[in-house]
Amino acid sequence: VSGAFRSVLADLDDIIAKSNKVKTSLQGFSPGQVQQKEAQTAKADNEQNEDFLLPKALELHYQKKIDIALSAPRLKDAGKAKSLDLPVYSLYGEWEKLSPFADDPLSYYHHSPEKFLQRQETVGGFGNSLGLSLSKNTQQKRGRFVMLPHSPGRITWSCFGLLLVLWDAISIPLLVSWEISNLFFFTMGMIAMIYWSIDMLLSTQTGFFEAGELILSSRRALLHYLKSWFLFDATLVTLDWVMLSLEGQGTQSFLMGSKFIRIIRVVRTLRLIRLLKLNDIVRLVEEQVSSGYTQSVQLLAAVVKSVVTIMFSVHLLGCFWYYVGRTEVDAGDEDNWLQASGYQHSAVTDQYLASCHWILGQFTPAPMNIHAQSNAERLYNIFVIFFSLLVMGSAISRVSASIQAAIKINSEAQDRRRQVTQYLKVNKVSQELQIRVM
Repeated sequence: VSGAFRSVLADLDDIIAKSNKVKTSLQGFSPGQVQQKEAQTAKADNEQNEDFLLPKALELHYQKKIDIALSAPRLKDAGKAKSLDLPVYSLYGEWEKLSPFADDPLSYYHHSPEKFLQRQETVGGFGNSLGLSLSKNTQQKRGRFVMLPHSPGRITWSCFGLLLVLWDAISIPLLVSWEISNLFFFTMGMIAMIYWSIDMLLSTQTGFFEAGELILSSRRALLHYLKSWFLFDATLVTLDWVMLSLEGQGTQSFLMGSKFIRIIRVVRTLRLIRLLKLNDIVRLVEEQVSSGYTQSVQLLAAVVKSVVTIMFSVHLLGCFWYYVGRTEVDAGDEDNWLQASGYQHSAVTDQYLASCHWILGQFTPAPMNIHAQSNAERLYNIFVIFFSLLVMGSAISRVSASIQAAIKINSEAQDRRRQVTQYLKVNKVSQELQIRVM
């Protein structure tokens, strides 16, 4: 008992000691210090909570959504939602469609304009958040005769124009350099002039995109064309019809002895400026190819485009190389490559192939025995060298890059095929099923 009593006394002494210690600590604080400490603590808490305060407008927005949700009818069966005219929104589908265009959402609608029209009403406010004008005004303001820029009819018409531009790129250098004149060239020239004349009328009634909005107003389409391609097209079409009238009325035979027809033929080279429109037409075709075909087909199209660029460059430079030499011959200058190499009286085919061979020899390690003789030919030779370094080198590098990409795709496909074959064999799949799978 005495031991227990002593233990209780020890505990009481310990409690008294701790109480005195707490009392001493409390005596060190005055009432003013306590109030100041409480104020500092409250201020720190307020500063910490300020980071989590919502803007007033956003708070009102959330409160409005809560009120609408509370006032909406509650359904016990989700299937009954169709009986009520309740809005249903799903952003996942649109985010999934736009995911490849995350860097530039507007490019999705420039890339696939037909989807732009199809989603005007389904995208709604989501499109407005992207800066797109997806309203019914586009359809309401559409002119009666205005065509969609990516409609099948317009694309078909543009593809026909692409063929005519390529024809001009081939025929005009030949006509200027060798002065070829026959019924076939005359007929093709007539078709091209009729096409470009009609194209001017159609271009005044073709819609266009402006800041992500599809413009289908007749007046705005006309103003857009007048500000862009009208002056260019009007000049070339007028020049074409003037050339046709001079050649069709027998003026050519009357003026053949003078230099007038040669000047007219040189002026005809201005039609090559139409190649500037080639980029727009090719882009339309590329969009259709990229949206409907595999990556292999797209790479093949890129290779074909680069090869055509190289072939056209060789054709154009070769024709004008002959024209430079022929100009020297007509001027009576004996220092020219035609006489020096013996091609002055050769057939047109031989002269053309020799000229193209010389052009290819300027950027390959296998030049031929044709050399520049006069200063004019040397200047042209220098121009060809610089052109081959800039343009031809770029085209060749694009071809190489496309071929390497195609090889990589083929290699990856073979690896996947090999892995599938190995998996089937490991799992002892029958030979018949392996053939069907592969």
